[in-house]
Amino acid sequence: MRLFTIFRNITHRTTLTRSPDIHIDFLNRLRQLTVNLCPHMPENAVLSPFIESVEIHPEFLQNLGIQGSSGVFFIEKGLVGVFHEFEGKSRLSHVYDKRDIFFSNEVLSELNKQQTTWKDFGEAEVLFLNLGNEKLKSTFPQWYADIQMFISLYSTYQYQDYINSMGLDRKAHSIQWLKDHPNALAQIPRSQLAEMLNISLTSLKSFIKAVLYE
Repeated sequence: MRLFTIFRNITHRTTLTRSPDIHIDFLNRLRQLTVNLCPHMPENAVLSPFIESVEIHPEFLQNLGIQGSSGVFFIEKGLVGVFHEFEGKSRLSHVYDKRDIFFSNEVLSELNKQQTTWKDFGEAEVLFLNLGNEKLKSTFPQWYADIQMFISLYSTYQYQDYINSMGLDRKAHSIQWLKDHPNALAQIPRSQLAEMLNISLTSLKSFIKAVLYE
């Protein structure tokens, strides 16, 4: 089993309008993801006040920083695409879908060598647990240290998984990806999908047909 699969075992809007169940789902997913390395994670009810709803846009991303706002994101609805600068062009690398968890270190300017950025597809609804909150850091110092270490390790294995996937059979990989992300076809331009999957537009059209009519 790959190490990555082991790990798998801005404008702010008020959180008062959101159902607490959304926070519970987010935190339960985070707990499952980090259970092996973060045994001191606080109870859901304790962490819930630190969660807020955010919109992914350039102004919000610019305010993220190691010494300020940084942390954990959870998609309640929609898709968020990850873009890297490659050969002078911004290209879609991978996509986060509903109930996916992802981390701000992917786009922090201090760590960002590929000008990585996020793009909201289809008005994604995203929750944000701000690990830069001073009260959170001082109240839960052990968990804060644990989660920071986890994020660093997880990101390494996550990107290794993306790299490994590029060596897979393109047809099988592309068809499986399309099955796993059924909303992508309605929200992501075909040209960007083809670039991400490393296939031609003609092949993409053929693979979409295979998924829709199998």
